[in-house]
Amino acid sequence: MKNISPLLVLALLSTTVISSPACAACLDPKTLVSGYRVPLESEIRSSQAIVIGKLIKTSPLQEDHDDPDGVTAHLHTIRVVRQLKGHLPAVVTVREENDSSRYTMRSGEKHLFFFTKSGSTFRIDSCGNSWQLPQGADVLKQVEAQLRSKSMHSNNSFKSKPLPSAS
Repeated sequence: MKNISPLLVLALLSTTVISSPACAACLDPKTLVSGYRVPLESEIRSSQAIVIGKLIKTSPLQEDHDDPDGVTAHLHTIRVVRQLKGHLPAVVTVREENDSSRYTMRSGEKHLFFFTKSGSTFRIDSCGNSWQLPQGADVLKQVEAQLRSKSMHSNNSFKSKPLPSAS
């Protein structure tokens, strides 16, 4: 066992982490250390929309038949329950690739979502601050406080917009 190359061990470990569908490899952009999380204030600034939404439907896409599971991505249909930043329709579709960088969720769950636009579709950063609720209630409170503070100090409209509830 002493003759195993450290590079071989590193290669095997990184292959396991990167190819595992259960976790995202969130590397710090400066240090490349795993476990990175986008700073909350930065994600609030850069997100086109921040909402509380409920996942109402997930549809697998089978575009690449070479994929071992046959699923290359999922289309998630999310009903916007409350808009905190930005203006979105009542229902949004998000494409998530079936890889280690996807944000995992299940039908019926409510989440705090930070959306960025990628072409004509929205994206969720798995290394960001999106959270399933109520577990992410503390993050939601911080977001609301920061958005209130920003709206008091600028002319930007970051007001929370409740939508008609259809639980």
